[in-house]
Amino acid sequence: MRAVLVGLLALVLTGCFGATTAEQRYYTLSLPQAEQPSRSQFPAEVWVKEVEVAPVYNRPQIVFRFSPQEMQFFNQNRWADRPSRMLSQLLQRSLSTSGIFRSVVARLGTTAPTYVLDSSVEAIEELQGGNLWYAHLAMTFRLARFDANRAIWQYTFDERRPLNRQDLGLVTRAMSEILDEQLRIALGQMQAVLPKHFAQPRFPPRRSTRCSRWPGCSRSAPPLRQSPCRCCRSRGTPPRAMTTASA
Repeated sequence: MRAVLVGLLALVLTGCFGATTAEQRYYTLSLPQAEQPSRSQFPAEVWVKEVEVAPVYNRPQIVFRFSPQEMQFFNQNRWADRPSRMLSQLLQRSLSTSGIFRSVVARLGTTAPTYVLDSSVEAIEELQGGNLWYAHLAMTFRLARFDANRAIWQYTFDERRPLNRQDLGLVTRAMSEILDEQLRIALGQMQAVLPKHFAQPRFPPRRSTRCSRWPGCSRSAPPLRQSPCRCCRSRGTPPRAMTTASA
């Protein structure tokens, strides 16, 4: 009995003093460096709101999903920053270097921006299906006019990229590649939509009406028929023979 107690005590002491703490690892997404063009394409300012991430994903722990009904979290493998802030910074930088807008802001200032970009994340996780692993990223972008809150463009993607083994380094690298590819497509579509919103409105040509009161007057009257110009109104009533002259 004494030997058993000694053995148990040894196990307890080993657990208290001999166990090593598991090392935590931190991961982030990244985009390739791009040079900002010297000139913007549209004289407008866009406000990039913070990306809205589903609560189950907007946490330090990286999500690992087995099925639509079951998910787990990696306790020792975490995001270096919350996904909402991490993706917001990447999106702001990508828009700034694209040169589409004159200005890209993360917060509202004293002047109202021309556009507002809303983004949301429906999934950012590692998936496992049988013996296969995937990096899964799903997002939606929506560009609207700030003054009217009227959407002029929207883009949604839901991409899964297969991996040759379970490795969070490969997962985050694949997510970064998905984000880079989809942002290129999204910004290209946005760039194609914007010109029609900067076209000058075309008004019908203003009808030029000659002064109807004095036949010899060459001034243009207001856009109403049989209306005298300002100088002729001060002359008084014209001769009866001239009042029937056509405009």
